[in-house]
Amino acid sequence: MLRWLAILAVGLSMAGCAHLKQQSESQEQPETIALIPDEPTTNIPIPEKLPCVKQHQAEISHLRKLLAEKDKLIQMYETRQQDLTQVLSETATEVSRTQTKLHRLATQPGAASKIAEVEVALASLKQGESAESDRQLIKEAQRLLSMATAAFERNNYANAMNHAAQSQALIEMIANPNRKLPDSQQAVVSLRSLVLLRTTDDSQLYREPSDKAAVLSMLNKHTALSANAYQGNWLRVQTNDGQLGWIPNKQIEVRTEPQNLRH
Repeated sequence: MLRWLAILAVGLSMAGCAHLKQQSESQEQPETIALIPDEPTTNIPIPEKLPCVKQHQAEISHLRKLLAEKDKLIQMYETRQQDLTQVLSETATEVSRTQTKLHRLATQPGAASKIAEVEVALASLKQGESAESDRQLIKEAQRLLSMATAAFERNNYANAMNHAAQSQALIEMIANPNRKLPDSQQAVVSLRSLVLLRTTDDSQLYREPSDKAAVLSMLNKHTALSANAYQGNWLRVQTNDGQLGWIPNKQIEVRTEPQNLRH
């Protein structure tokens, strides 16, 4: 009797497990919908979630992280650019002071030698072919050389040396073959001597050597400038109030007013 009861208990247990398994499988099957009512039903599984959601979220998080890193780099670049502008401004001012001191020590033989050196360089430059954009610069170099000669004749060797040095800086700029390279390959070149200029008309001062760059300010006609470097046909200039920017060389001319240099 006990034996039969044991067999019966095992059988009921197995039947119960099979029923639970079948019920579990039926619960795991996805819910279905009918596409066309009153027609033979075509069942399409409805997924519980859209595919690739986790993958898309991971990609979005990665892109946001990259954007944040790029923003940080841009901020660092802008900060460094501002620091560099300040350093360049201070350096240009110091160079101008040093050159002024040296020119004040100019002697008659020294000034005569410098003027002769610039005359030879300018004559050589005029013999070659010049682009239209350089012709104005050649005129300004000649004007500075004439001012140097006039100062020398007045025994003002300091001003003679100063004007001759500025003329030489423009001549070296014009003669530099790298100015003819594409814009992307041109480098910023410092002028050997600070060149004193002024605007020929109302002009814009740009942040970079490009007419597509941000405009820093508007300069009135005959605004005094000091050029300390160039890139292509652009001059990096500083205003009397210390603002540093870029201007096309076709919009400038040399300053002809007397300078405060004495022998």
